[in-house]
Amino acid sequence: MSREAIELFHEMSGCVENLYCWTCAPDGTLLYSNCPDEQALHTLFVSCGFVEKIRAYARGHNAPYALGTYMGLVWFSVLEKEEQKLRRIHLLGPVFHAPVQEQDMEAYLQKYEDQGMTFRAKHLIIKTLKKLPVIFQKPFGQLALMLHYCVNGERLSYEQLAFLVDQELDENSATAPGLYRDIRLRTRELMEYLRTGFSLPENRADLPRVSATLPTNASGISVPLRKLKDTGIILTAQCAEAAIDGGLSPETAYRIADRYMGSIEQHRSPLELTSMISSMYQDYLSRVQEIQSQNVSLTREIQTCADYVRNHPEEKLTVASLAALIGYTPGYLSRKFREETGVSLSTYIKEQKLQYGALLLTTTFDDLSAIAERLGFCSRSHFSDSFHRFMGVSPSEYRRRRS
Repeated sequence: MSREAIELFHEMSGCVENLYCWTCAPDGTLLYSNCPDEQALHTLFVSCGFVEKIRAYARGHNAPYALGTYMGLVWFSVLEKEEQKLRRIHLLGPVFHAPVQEQDMEAYLQKYEDQGMTFRAKHLIIKTLKKLPVIFQKPFGQLALMLHYCVNGERLSYEQLAFLVDQELDENSATAPGLYRDIRLRTRELMEYLRTGFSLPENRADLPRVSATLPTNASGISVPLRKLKDTGIILTAQCAEAAIDGGLSPETAYRIADRYMGSIEQHRSPLELTSMISSMYQDYLSRVQEIQSQNVSLTREIQTCADYVRNHPEEKLTVASLAALIGYTPGYLSRKFREETGVSLSTYIKEQKLQYGALLLTTTFDDLSAIAERLGFCSRSHFSDSFHRFMGVSPSEYRRRRS
C-alpha cells in the first residue's frame, strides 16, 4: 500500500482522542509519532522489552501482534516487511482495555523506579497514562487489522491476531514466588473484610478488582475473556466460603454462587464481567453485614448508631457525635444503647475499633504505631494493652498466628 494510505489511517485514528500512532525502525528507534508525550511512552515501551519480542515474533509471523502488561496497558504492533525481513514497526496505542486506578500504575512502575527511573520520570509517565483511552480488546484489534491493511494491503480476520502479556509467569522462575505471594495477600485482604463484615474503606473500595488474582499466565489459558471468567468463578467460590464463615448459611451462600457463576459464563465484555465480579463481592458483604446486625433485636435508632460505629472504625467517634447523628441527647443515647445491647456505647466503640485493628493486623504490614494512630488510640502501648485485654493475646502474637 502507499504511504498515503498509512498517513490517512494516522489522520482517521486521530479522531479517537489520545489514540496515537508510531513508526519505529527494527531496533526500536522512533521514526514517527503523533503523541505529544512520545518520549515518556516510547521509553516505557522499550523498557518493557517489547522491541526484542517483536523482532523475535517477526521471524516467523506477519499478523499484527498485541503486547501488553499486567497493568492492562496494551500496544498493537503491525509489521512492515520487505522480502520477509522486518523493515519498520508500526505501533498503535497504548490503550487500556478497562479503567485502571492510579495506585495500579504506581505499583507497576515501582520496579522501574527500583531499576533507576527517577521519581519525576515515573510521575510524568503516570500523568501521561491517565490521559489514555479505554478501548475494548476486540475494537482495538479491528483497528490494528485496518492499519495492517494500510501497511501491507492484506486482509486478515480477528482470529489471526496474536496476543502477548508481558512478564508471562513461569512457575519455576524466580519471579513466581513474589507474584503468588501478592495474590495470596490480596485475596486474604478481600476475604477477611468479607468474613468480619467490615465495609471496605473508601480508599480501598476498589479491592474487588481482578488484575492480580488467579489464574495467572502459568495456567496456559491464552484467551483473555476465558481467563477473566475463570478468575470470576474462583473469586465467587472464595467469597461463598468467607461469607459462610461470616454467618451466612451454606445453602444461601452456594445458591448465590451458582447464580453468579452462571451469569459469568454468559457472553459478556471484560468491563461487564469486572463490574459483575465487584457487584458479587458487595452482594456477599451486604448479606454478611445484615446477618451480623440481626444477632440482636435493636430499635432502628440504636441499629443505625451501631452500624455507623462498625462502618467507620477509623473515625473519632464520641457519644455526642453519634447522638447528634440519630437525634438523641447523649445521655438518652447512652442509656438506650446499654439497655438494648447490654454494653455501654463507649465500650462498643472501643471493641469495634479493636476488631478492626485485628483485621488490619491480618491484612496489612502497618506497624503497631500506625494502626494505633489510624484507630485513634493515644499511643502504641495503649492500643497494645487494650487489644491484649480484649483478644487475650498481644497484637504481635495475633499477627504472627494469623500470618
